[in-house]
Amino acid sequence: MKAKFIQLTLILTSLLFFSLTCGKNEEPSNSNEIVFFNEKIYTVNSSQSMVDAIFVKDGIIKYVGTNEEAKNRASENATQIDLNGKFMMPGIHDVHMHPLGASSNNFKFIVDENEADPENYARDVETAMQQNPENGWLLGWGHYLETVLDATRSPKETLDDVAPSRPVAIME
Repeated sequence: MKAKFIQLTLILTSLLFFSLTCGKNEEPSNSNEIVFFNEKIYTVNSSQSMVDAIFVKDGIIKYVGTNEEAKNRASENATQIDLNGKFMMPGIHDVHMHPLGASSNNFKFIVDENEADPENYARDVETAMQQNPENGWLLGWGHYLETVLDATRSPKETLDDVAPSRPVAIME
């Protein structure tokens, strides 16, 4: 099962990579075969971690290895994609995303995750506001959700006291 997942991921990544960066002057055939060649392919196989080519038939990787052998295994109407030495690897896909956290530069302060009283986050927010007057949104991170849920008043009230006219978000 793991091998099939890796194969499928490699195929999909390769096709996406090709569609975005290569083949602008190549006309794909109607073949169900594709040879990706002239590349540096990381296979995630410790006994053969790097290869030069991949032969794919009917969406299944049939061969990984040398350029010559991959081309020999393909029919004459197979789509051949020269990747000009570019790097290829199995795709890494994580459907769980944090767009705001994609760049650590977005965050301007960190609250103490061990703080038991969210009212004490106000100090960190005030300091960050003074240090980052040019930022519209003020983003921080570090609290535990349970701490906020157990607070005596709402986090919005605490933040509104400190930053009444500026949006503030503190991510868990």
